[in-house]
Amino acid sequence: IPDSLLFKNNELWKASAVASLGMIHLWDTDSGFAKLDKYLHSNDTNVVAGTLLGIGIVSYGVKKDYDLAHALISEYSTGATSITRIGGILGLGIAYAGSQKDELKSHFSITMSNSQTPFEELVFSSISLDWCLLVPAMKRLQSQSYLS
Repeated sequence: IPDSLLFKNNELWKASAVASLGMIHLWDTDSGFAKLDKYLHSNDTNVVAGTLLGIGIVSYGVKKDYDLAHALISEYSTGATSITRIGGILGLGIAYAGSQKDELKSHFSITMSNSQTPFEELVFSSISLDWCLLVPAMKRLQSQSYLS
């Protein structure tokens, strides 16, 4: 995305524009991370939030020996600003949808059990946790109903 085009947009439009790079590079983590990396270091929190979401999108369903998406996104999902925390929370939820990763269960549980967590972050944490847990549970239920 040309910077001149990106920075013409306002607030959440910036996040959407950067996150769309994740969809363009879906499942191609090497080129996707390379394109998104420059936006991860932006001073604009909306751009960083979109980058985290884009990293989650590009990583969806990708299984590699190293877990770069988790390493990059986790740091920001507990960060300083609400918009980057939400971007990180949703990025993790999308990247690991259906994975049932124990570390994500505990990560989201900690966020949701903290009485100081803002409502929006509670909502997005519960949605992301559902994405991580619900898909395999639904598949089990479907297979059981076919067997009955």
